[in-house]
Order: sequence, then structure tokens, then C-alpha cells
Amino acid sequence: MSENNINNLLPALIDKSDKAYVAVDELGRVLKGTLGRDSDEVSTGRRIKNVAITGPYGSGKSSIIQTLEHDFPQFKYLNISLATLRADSHLNDAKESEEVSNNFDNDNNRANEDETLDALNRRIEYSILQQIIYKEKSSKVPNSRLRRIRHFSNAELTQYGIGIIVFLLCFFIVFEPSWLRVDTFYEHFNFGTGNFWIDLACSIIMLVEIFLLIQRMVQAYSNSKLNKLNLKDGEIELQEASIFNKHLDEILYFFQVTKYNVVVIEDVDRFGTSEIFLKLRELNQLINESNVIDRPVVFMYAVKDDIFIDEDRVKFFDYIVTVVPTINPSNSKDKLKELLEQKGYSDFDDDDLSEIGFFIQDMRLLINIVNEYDQYHQRLIKENANLDNTKLLGMIAYKNFFPRDFAKLHRREGLVFEFLELKSKFIEFAQSDVVRREKELDDLIDSSKRDTHLKVNELRGLFINHLCNHLQGDIIRTIEVNNHSYAPTVISEKEELFNSIIKQKSIRYQYSYSYGSTSNRTESIDVQNFYGSTGFERRIKALELYQDQAKYDEIKRNLLSEKLNISSMRIKDLFDKYDVSVIPEYNNIKLPALIEIFLRRGYIDEDYYDYISYFYEGMISHSDRAVLVDIKRQRSGEYTKHIDHIENFTRELKPWNFTSDAILYVELLDYLVEPTPGATHKYLPLFYKRINRKPAPLKFLATYYAKGHHSKEVFTQFIASNPQSTWQQTLKHSDETERETLLCSWLRFVEYPVNGDVLKWINSNFNFISKFQEELTNDIIIKICEYAQFEQIGINSHNLIGIVVESNAYTITAHNISVVITYLDNNEQNGDNITLTKIWATNHDGFRNYIQSNFKNVFPLFSKSEKSETVEALTYIINHSELEEIEIGDYISGQTNLIPSLKDINQDRWYLALQKHVVKPNWITLQDYYNYVGKFDDALFEYIDKFANELSGLPFGSNGNAEGIFFREIFLNRAISLETIKVLTPIFEGYSFNGDEELVNLDTERLEWFLSHDMILFEEGNSAVIKNTTIFAQYLIRYKDEFIETISEEFLNNPSTVMTLLDSDKFNTDERTIIINNIPESLAFNNSSISNRIISHISTLGKLDNSPSYYISLINIASSNIRAIELGIRLISDMDNDVSVCNNVLVALGEKYSELLESV
Repeated sequence: MSENNINNLLPALIDKSDKAYVAVDELGRVLKGTLGRDSDEVSTGRRIKNVAITGPYGSGKSSIIQTLEHDFPQFKYLNISLATLRADSHLNDAKESEEVSNNFDNDNNRANEDETLDALNRRIEYSILQQIIYKEKSSKVPNSRLRRIRHFSNAELTQYGIGIIVFLLCFFIVFEPSWLRVDTFYEHFNFGTGNFWIDLACSIIMLVEIFLLIQRMVQAYSNSKLNKLNLKDGEIELQEASIFNKHLDEILYFFQVTKYNVVVIEDVDRFGTSEIFLKLRELNQLINESNVIDRPVVFMYAVKDDIFIDEDRVKFFDYIVTVVPTINPSNSKDKLKELLEQKGYSDFDDDDLSEIGFFIQDMRLLINIVNEYDQYHQRLIKENANLDNTKLLGMIAYKNFFPRDFAKLHRREGLVFEFLELKSKFIEFAQSDVVRREKELDDLIDSSKRDTHLKVNELRGLFINHLCNHLQGDIIRTIEVNNHSYAPTVISEKEELFNSIIKQKSIRYQYSYSYGSTSNRTESIDVQNFYGSTGFERRIKALELYQDQAKYDEIKRNLLSEKLNISSMRIKDLFDKYDVSVIPEYNNIKLPALIEIFLRRGYIDEDYYDYISYFYEGMISHSDRAVLVDIKRQRSGEYTKHIDHIENFTRELKPWNFTSDAILYVELLDYLVEPTPGATHKYLPLFYKRINRKPAPLKFLATYYAKGHHSKEVFTQFIASNPQSTWQQTLKHSDETERETLLCSWLRFVEYPVNGDVLKWINSNFNFISKFQEELTNDIIIKICEYAQFEQIGINSHNLIGIVVESNAYTITAHNISVVITYLDNNEQNGDNITLTKIWATNHDGFRNYIQSNFKNVFPLFSKSEKSETVEALTYIINHSELEEIEIGDYISGQTNLIPSLKDINQDRWYLALQKHVVKPNWITLQDYYNYVGKFDDALFEYIDKFANELSGLPFGSNGNAEGIFFREIFLNRAISLETIKVLTPIFEGYSFNGDEELVNLDTERLEWFLSHDMILFEEGNSAVIKNTTIFAQYLIRYKDEFIETISEEFLNNPSTVMTLLDSDKFNTDERTIIINNIPESLAFNNSSISNRIISHISTLGKLDNSPSYYISLINIASSNIRAIELGIRLISDMDNDVSVCNNVLVALGEKYSELLESV
């Protein structure tokens, strides 16, 4: 027991300061008014004779009565309690009569019930009569006919013996019978006259004793008519008549000879019958009206409020005192906590105390619960500190409310045991619930396929549009969310706004009609219900899950873990997490509220045996025994089955028990593996042998990995026993979820490096590593990455991808490189636009070195559409010796950034750099290239042609004759466009050609540009060359002074040139005359166009300086025209009408004019 004060169950005295004392004081005043000194003034009919103390069970009625007796001792109290009277047999008889009501008619049933109640009332009356009669000693009620065993004390026996002896002596002295005469005595005690006084005294003594004897005899024989009662063994034969009526005189006699004036009757209400109150009231009336007793007697009843129906109780009692309960469900927790703390127990949660105390409404019951808890705590928890105080308190409360069921629990019977036996049903239900949720998850993913082309916000937008269509108005402009108005498109784009509108019960919105008017409206609509009923809620959830693979994998893992945990869950947890209350078997038990709540809250659970009995060394529980029997019968059970007393359980095992899978229990393996100082458990090798066999018990191993505590030790030895075999078995395991669990465990506990098959699997299963990275831990992942080369990595986890990148544990693919760039640069990277610049921009030396060491394999993956490589990257690529120039050229062509100088590039790649235009325009660079190559090649020409504009703004900066060389090479090359020539002309100002034969091959427009910019001067060499070009006439015209000065027939032997010169307005009359005079006659007399232009000039000149034959030749070749006729006429006139000249002129003018000769 606790050292604290013992709390007994006796009624407590109520202090006068207590609120409950009002009832005591009120009762005292009632008794004084009826039994006090002033009561004689009250008429008999006005006296209070039946007083009720009413209140609920456990409200403190007994405490009030005891306090009343203590504080008002002037009254004589007779206490009668029916607490010890059992009416169970009669009540059971009544119930049985109800059950067989279908076999008898209603009259017979009613008769049976009446007989049962009569028998019960007789038992009550008999008990009251017993307590009245046996209250006083028999000497106090000597005339009672109810005889009792008389106990004579030694003093009484001595007294009676002395009295008889004295009577006999007196008799012998007075009557001196002769047959007893002894002469010696007579002589010795003969006092003479004194004998008279002796005889007189003896006679008086005899008379007194005879008087007392007669008195006793009269009393005895006056009650002889009751001898029909068998009182020998202290029992009264029960007959059908009322006990009160039959022994009324006995009761009246009792009150006649005693001083009792207050009869306190308790517990009479527990029988649920009101007829006994009628008889007690009748008895009270007889006692108070009897002249024999001649004093008032008050009957005081302690009863519950509900013993009478309606107004019956006020008709029966003269005065009612109501007791307000001191304990109820609202304060029972505080009372319970207070008493527990008095015992030294304070480590209870208030919520638990509230749950347990809710059912306690009786102070005595509460005190007893605390007392028994203290007793059990001293005996159980002090020996087993692992026991839970709250569970023990719950068990004690259950014991006090349901003692019979508690007793049955020891025998594995009763309601609680039936409930606990349903755990397998609960587990089955919970597992089916998980399977259902797994299927729903898969169905949800399948249903998302129709929306995979959409984004979540687009699907939200579809719902918002659907909602808007449901509202009134042609066009919904805005919808109010959180007191702010937003356009529907904004709500669909912002998730927080969308989630807020879903919760609304009404919508306020602004809308407009087709004709333009705008209005506001509030419409009641449960958006959440609308959201679900339209199917959008499911579609959006499905799409979100579909697009978040990591979340989907996490949910699947959680469901698997949950499924594995179910079999080891407590019943309390099963009730908390699953709706197992729908199971029919559970509902059929019909548990009382207290038991059901205690079981649901875990105050009573599978460990009940630990809280109701001692634990002895070597003992196993019934549950453990059932497991042991299954093992011996080689019947496999739940791997996670709890073993209550594992150490004792293991002692019961034998080596041959390890030859079947029935031995496979997680807790048993944990116990065997548990480190023991200096030794290994003798059965551990046998267990290992069982799991190391082929085929291995993979289901058990998967369960152990999830629920066991020594996975490292178990799986390390399992894998080491045969790595190749265990790996292949694991890969082929049929259950996908368990296979993933086992693969994870295998990778965690294998010794690295692993063989080729495993490594090949690892390389192709990066997603698996990502999925189980938390379980694998960083240490294991680092080991894996030392050897792995993942074929396709992902960025689901920054932690994992970080290790992969640091270890370069990935193959060179566009996808993988993109993932690494995305991870390092925190920028989403498309696999089609990889560049060296982006790789270097990550500033990760390891990644950069890995790429550069594998650059020949990486380079083909670079994007040919991305043209933004930095100068450094371009330089690195061009200079890379392992790359072919063709692939480099394809890649660098069109890059926007240019290398400043060829000096940064290896000379063997200068041609490529210039050809692909990746060098910044610079005349020095071009000179360096020319000096290296020694000539102008196509790359140089193309480069100059492309960057002419840039080069035009840069100084040539040459040394020596490089500028002249570049001038001639650039300007004389037909590959250089005229536009480039025009742009570069200012650079080469002052440079000109001198007889360069290449000019002949140039186009007219280019030559004209040269000529116009003084690049072709009038020199003999140039004249010789230009003569053969289309610009010779322009050349002569541009340099007319030099031309006229040095004119010769060599300049005028080309009809086109002559024609251009003659038509040019750049020459004056004299200059044109000089030109005409130097035209070869062969050309002038054979070309009608030239002849016409000469004739026109002569006509303009007005004089003839040449011979007639010259002019006649001109007229002859010229086409018939006015100018020729005029020249002929003028020639004839100048020749004084010379007939021959005239004839020749006419012939020269043609047939039309030659006919004139024939007519003459």
C-alpha cells in the first residue's frame, strides 16, 4: 500500500462549512419539529413522519445521514440497510418469465411477475424485520417471540449457579429434610434462638428467587403461540402472508421497549419496487398511532430521485430533502486527479483522466478505483516499470464497473476478450482499405491520361469557365474572392485564389450582356459541391498527381508502409485510422459504452494480461502460447505478430522448430540478433539458415526490412551468403512493392563494388535510386556513384543529383548534360540547346573537367542552333585536337561572338576560323593569316567580303607593301562583291592599277568604280589593258586631255569606242575633229554609224579639209540621210561642179541618185 492516508469507503462526516450541510441542517430542523420538546404542540396529523432524502446514486445520502446522527445525538436512530440483500434470483426469474412470454398467454405471464414481486417484497420485509429485532439484545426485548440463541457469559453462569445453590441451601435450612439430616452439622450450626433469624432470612431468599422464576415463566409462556416458527437455526419460515402484518405486534413491542424515534432505511430503492414503500408507510402509521408506544417515530428513507413515477413520491412522503451530488461527469476528473495525487500519482494526462472519470458518478466508487489502483500499482508496476499507468487506471475502472466481465477476462472470456479476438478481422478490414486506396490511386492516374496535354492551370481555367457558364449573365467580367475582384483568367492562374473560391458558399460577380450593360450579382452556390459534382475536382487532382511523379511515388511508398504496419498496429490505432466499427462481428458484441470507449482509447488493449496478473519468470501469455503451437504445427502466421514475453517464448523453442517457415517472426529474429554480451544466441544460425536458403523467404525479408530493428545485420549476412543468387532472386520476386523494398535493402547492405549485372541494373535505374534515396542514405549513394554510370538521370532530388554530379556518375548524353546544367545553374535546360558556354557557366570544376575529358563524345551533342558560345568556348572548341575540322566547322558557323585574334587559335585551324567567320574583323589578323598562308585563298576572300563594313572602319596598319598587295588582291578578285569594293575603297585611297591584266576579267561596273575613284590612271600600261575592256571609251573620256595629247589610231580601232567618243559631250569641236581625223579609214569607211557621225560633225564644222574621195567614201558608207546629201552638194559646190566629182557623189548616194546620170 501507499504510505499515504488510506481512503476508506465509509460515509464521510460533512463539515458545517460544506454546501452539502444545508441538507443536514434541514433534516435536523424537521426532526426537531416532530420529535423535539415543542412537538407536543403539533397535532398528530400534522407531524412529519415519512422523510425522504433523495438524490442520484453516489450523491452522498449516507454521508448526510451519518452527519445528522453525529450532530443531532438527541434523537435515537435505528439504521436499517438493505445493501446486503440480494434479489438476483427473483429478478432473474422475472426476466426468464419475460423470455418465455411467447409460450404463455399474457394473464399467466402477469401472474408469474406478480408472484416474483411478492416474493421479493417478502424478502425485503423479512430483512427489515430481522434488523429491527436483532438490533437489541434479547434481554432488552425479553418478551419477543422471535427467540435467538442466548449466550451466557461466565459471570451469568456463575450467578445462576450460585443462585440455585443458595436456594437449595436455604431450602435445606428451612425445611431440614430428614433424608438429608446430618447430626454433626446440626449440632455444629445450632445457634439456639439465632436459628429463627437464619430460617427467616433463608425463607425470604427462597421467596425472592421463586418470584423471579415465576416472572420469567410468565413471560415465556405468554409467547408460546409463535412456536410454529422454526427459530432453531435463526431462520423464519416464509409464507405467502406479509411479514409486517404477521409480526406487527413484535414490531410494536420492539418500539415499546426501546427508545428509537428515527428509523433510517437505506438502499430500499435498489430493488426497483415501490410496493415496499406503501407497506413501510403503513407500518409507520401503525407505530405512530399506537397508544402502546406513545411517542412519535419518524421513518427516514434514503432513495434515488427516480424511484417513483410522476407525482407518486410527493404523495408518499411527508417531506423531501434533495441532495445535490458532489461528483458528476463534469468534475469527476478533478476529483479523480486529486485523490490520485494524494496517493502520489500525478503523471496522468488530463484528457485521459477526463475520459475515465466521465463514467464515475459515485464518490465511493471513485475512492475505490483509486484505492485499487494504488494496490495494483504497488504489486504490478513496481515489478514491471514498462507498464502504462493510464492503462492500469483504465483497467481498474473497468474492473469496478464490470467486475464479472473482468473475472471472465482471466479465463479469456467475456465482452472485452471477444472484442480483442476480433483484431484479426480489424487487420483484414484495414488492409482491404489500403488495397482499395491503392486501386483508387491507380484509377486516378489512369483517369488523368485524357488531360495530360493540359497544364493544371488550364484545367482550372476550364472549371472556372464552366462555373461562369452556370452563373447568370452573358459575360462574367470579374468574380469576388477574399473581398477583391479578379478576372476569371486570373483566378485560374493563381492557385491560392482558386483554392479560396472553391471554399465559398456564394459568389458575387460582375457580368455584362451583349448590348454592353454591366451589373453586379450575388448568387448562392456551394462551389465545393459544384467542383466535385462536375468532375473537375477529380480531374485536377489526377493531373497534379500525374505531373508530380515524386509525389505519386511517395504516396505509393506510404501505402506500402501502411500496409506492412497494419498487422502490428494496436487496436486503438486501427480504430483511429480505419472505420473498423462497421464490421458486423464488432456490432454484434454490443459493448457497453465504457468498455467500448476504453478499448477505442487504448486504456484496455492486447496487453491486458500484464495489468490483471503477476508476471512470473518463465511464463508466456496465451497469445504467445498460440504462436508457439503454430510453430510446432508448422503453420505460418503473421510475420509481425507481437510476442508478449519474447525471452520466455524463445526458451520454449527447440532446434527442430527452425526447419519450417512457421518460425519466421520479426520480433523473434530481432531478439535473436539483439547483441548479447560475449555470445551469439544459439538459435541465430538456425534462423539465418532458414532465410539463406534458396528460394529465400522474400516476403518475410521485405516485412523484416520494414518492421525489424536489425536490418543491417540480417541483410548483410543474407547477401553475403550468395550475392549473385540473392540478387537474382530479388529481381525475379513477383510482388512489385516488395521487390522494390528488397532491392533497396540489397543495395543498402551489399559490400561494394558490386558485380557487372548489378552495376548494369543500377546504371539503368536511376529513378529507383531517386525513389529510395532517403532509405539508401547518402553514404550508400556515394558508394554507388563511385562505380555507377547512370544512363538517364533526373533532377527529382537535389541531394541525389548533387552526389551524382560530384561523382560524374552518369553517361554522356544530351539529356544527362541538360539535367546537370539545370541542377547547377538552377535553370531549366532543353536537351537540344547544350553549349560549352552553358557548361562552363555552371562554374563547377568537376563537371567542367568531366566534360572536357570526354569532349570528343560530348561535342556531337551540342546544339547547332545555339550560336551564342563565348570567345573562350569557341577558342577551346576550335583548338581541340581530337575534333574533326568538318564537325567543328558545322558547329561554329554563324556564332555571334567572335575571337579577337587569330593568335588565340592554333595555326592549323586559322583557315577554319576564317572560313567560318569566327574571328573578329581586323586588318592585322588578315595580314597575319596572309603571312602564314602566303597567298590569298577563298577563306580570306570570303572573310573580307563578309566583314567589309567592319573592316572599313579600321586602319590597315600595315608595314611594308602589304597594303598594296591587299589592294590588288581584293580589288582585282571577282569573288569580292562590288559592294565590298565600294565599302573598302576609302581604306585603299591613293592606290591604283598599272597595267594589271586582271582588269580585263572584271565586270564593267567594277571597272567603272575603279575608274571613277582614280584607281585606273591614264598610263600606257593601263591603256593597253583597258583597251580590251568595256570601259576603254570611258577611260579615254575621263582622261581626254591625255588622250587628245597622245591620240593615235591604236586608241580608235574599236567601233564601240569610237562611237562612244563621238557621242560624248565631253569633247569640244576641235577635240572631236582631232578624234575624227585619227579614226582609221578602214573603220570610218566601213561602219555606217561612224560615217554618219563624221558626216554630222563635218556638217557642223562647215569646212572640208580632206580630199573629195574621203568625203565620197563617207557618203558611200553612210546611210541615206539629209546630212549625207548636204555633204555631197557641198562637195560638188566646192569642186566647182566638177562632173566627175558630181557623178561620184551621185553614185555614192545610192541608186535613186545614180539614175540621174542615165537621164543626162
